[in-house]
Amino acid sequence: DGGGSGGARGDTSGHVGLHITQRRPHTVVLVEPGYAAALAGKPNRGDVITEVNGRKVESMTDDQMKREMRGLRGTRVQYKFRRADGHTEAVVLERVQRKEVL
Repeated sequence: DGGGSGGARGDTSGHVGLHITQRRPHTVVLVEPGYAAALAGKPNRGDVITEVNGRKVESMTDDQMKREMRGLRGTRVQYKFRRADGHTEAVVLERVQRKEVL
């Protein structure tokens, strides 16, 4: 789950619309339409997340990675990712509450 989940009344968690594999390498398996990742056009399904907020994923535990990805709506998270062709890109995405997208 990329960037938290939300939707409950009073919930302040945010989401960027990315879902990644639980196991390494952390690969994007779903980009939800209408969220920041889809609107930015990156990362895409099949891309491998290599950094979150400037921290290398390989040096983080799964729990640390989840904490970096999740956050309050309205805050931003930076992802660096590797495409299938080996090219590396970065993007900064803003978290939104789930019910705000429809």
